[in-house]
Amino acid sequence: MGKLSKISFVFQPFGLAYIAAFLRDRGIEVKIFDSQVEKEPIQAIIKSFDPNIIGITCVTALVYSTIEVAKLIKTEFPDKTIRLLLLVVSIPQ
Repeated sequence: MGKLSKISFVFQPFGLAYIAAFLRDRGIEVKIFDSQVEKEPIQAIIKSFDPNIIGITCVTALVYSTIEVAKLIKTEFPDKTIRLLLLVVSIPQ
């Protein structure tokens, strides 16, 4: 994790930032984890932040890795609720 930002374009998580601002305005604590630039593994963030809901979003180019991350989280944290927002244009069969 985090190595992509050193070798290619980084997709800015604007959608998540908008959602986070909306929730923070309503007094809900929010943390954004950007797998393209974060050095700490997602599991460590989940353990320390202990969210009730984990929201995941992605663009078409990252759909397969995003699904794998969701599976990993559900395996390690089976009691957590996960919500996916997949902004996918098309997926080759």
